[in-house]
Amino acid sequence: MQAHQNFSRICLFIAAAWMLLAGLFYYPKWQKPGSESTLSWDVNGYYSYLPAALIYRDLRGLGYRDSINRKYQPASSNYEAFRDSASGNYVMKYASGMSFAYLPFFAVGHSIAKVGGWPADGYSAPYQAAIGIGSLLVSLLALFLFHRLLRRYFAPVPTGILILLYVFGTNYLEYAAITNAMTHGYLFEMYCALLLCTIRYYESPTLKRAMGIGALVGWMALIRPTEVAVLLLVLGWGVGSRTALAERFRFFAARPGQLAGAAVAMLLVGTIQLIYWKYVTGHWLVYSYQEEGFHFTHPHFDDCLWSFRKGWLLYTPLMILALIGFGALWRKSRALFWPTLLYTFLFCYIAFSWSTWWYGGGLGQRALIQIYPVVAFPFAALLERAHRRWMQAAIGVFAVVCVYYNLWLHHQAHRGGLLEPEYMTYAYWKKILFRYEVPDDARKLLDADYEFNGTPACAETVFQRDTVEIQPGTEFTSITKVLPAPGKAWVRVYVTAATPDREWDLWKYHQLCMQDWKGGVVAGANQMRIERLLANGGPRTMWLDLKRKDERDSVEVYIYNPGSSKPLLLTGVKIIAF
Repeated sequence: MQAHQNFSRICLFIAAAWMLLAGLFYYPKWQKPGSESTLSWDVNGYYSYLPAALIYRDLRGLGYRDSINRKYQPASSNYEAFRDSASGNYVMKYASGMSFAYLPFFAVGHSIAKVGGWPADGYSAPYQAAIGIGSLLVSLLALFLFHRLLRRYFAPVPTGILILLYVFGTNYLEYAAITNAMTHGYLFEMYCALLLCTIRYYESPTLKRAMGIGALVGWMALIRPTEVAVLLLVLGWGVGSRTALAERFRFFAARPGQLAGAAVAMLLVGTIQLIYWKYVTGHWLVYSYQEEGFHFTHPHFDDCLWSFRKGWLLYTPLMILALIGFGALWRKSRALFWPTLLYTFLFCYIAFSWSTWWYGGGLGQRALIQIYPVVAFPFAALLERAHRRWMQAAIGVFAVVCVYYNLWLHHQAHRGGLLEPEYMTYAYWKKILFRYEVPDDARKLLDADYEFNGTPACAETVFQRDTVEIQPGTEFTSITKVLPAPGKAWVRVYVTAATPDREWDLWKYHQLCMQDWKGGVVAGANQMRIERLLANGGPRTMWLDLKRKDERDSVEVYIYNPGSSKPLLLTGVKIIAF
């Protein structure tokens, strides 16, 4: 019995040790340069409030930004802020909530930089280490709170197993241990804290606890405005029937002061962002995401759940068990089933309605990390009810495969380098799955829909050209339009590409395109971005295949330039049919 009681604590210790190993030794981002560093990309946007306000005293002009970007190169472009056309001042894209979470670690880093002789500029090594290691400590605290939350409802064995599965088998590891300064690990902790506070409030309601809940919800919304929806989870926690719903209304009707206190605390925290907007633009409300927004009438459920680009269940398949577990949670407790189910659906609907539904780079569908404490309830309920040997065996085998797959994905996202963080495709995923080395030219499958596997048979050269020079600014450069002989189902074009000044903007990469024409219309096509295979300026020989739809019609080959001003030279152009 005592061993069972200690089981979840042992699992908690193992999970914490694994996170420390990953964050401190396997891939310490705070030691990495440029856009791989801790203070890069989105984190730089969340963090920028601190150096702007506390070091440079320049929240409006951000005059330091260009020199910092040149020196540390935290991203490929200046996207963390935009210039307000009316005031002429810069406005941060992201809300300010994370800057308050970083503040104690920033203070430590700033002190070390000043004492130790590093540049006290907000981005030198002490700041990177302080934010990175500090965020790892936050993740350890989150794991402790997660354990306490689960133990309120579940026995030590399912609790311990679930903690291990989360850390070893899901993309939570990425955002808790490695890319841990993003919002998701912090919000994971806040969800755990909020649920614990909510449970205690309903057990013993006081004004202090109500205001604490309101302040915490306000801070979460100050990090990601859509988190304000968590209010519905708080208000409905423990409501599993119509009778309980009516009782909850009577509960709050008898405590208007506590409701008002919670609302005031939440609004006071949220007002921080309004004050900032007023200070930099003169307006209380500013929409800082500009061209991005919500598609509430067309949520991207299919894309976000199982697409090869960023499908949640494709890159974190272990969470299939959490969804199955809602059936077990229904049997265990309707008071847990209804609030967790409804909030999970609401959260997914909001997250999947965002126009940039893949949420940039990262490992898997990161937008759902923060609600992992919520979906832990059905997951744990499933583990708790798996008494039969065949169920335990099935879950065990599936979990082992998912853990291996998850650790393989983490390795390929960092040291292995095979995982493409933002633009995965089925063809490329299939090519690299569970492998540690693939040919360099496999990356063309991030654009090409397919390739011919095997040795071309009965090959016939249908076109050759020594040189094709792509002029900067020319949108389309035709190579040829050929009519291969009947009986040739495939066409392949070979080129050797080189450039003295490589294009680095993905959206401006030159594209090698092939089109299959039938009756005056395009019947099929394939394409690849040339610069994907140019690690430097080249020269590099590459090829692209096209499966013909109709062997009686022609195939066109050309170069599409979507906006690059860089030169490109193709030599040894050769087209074969086979």
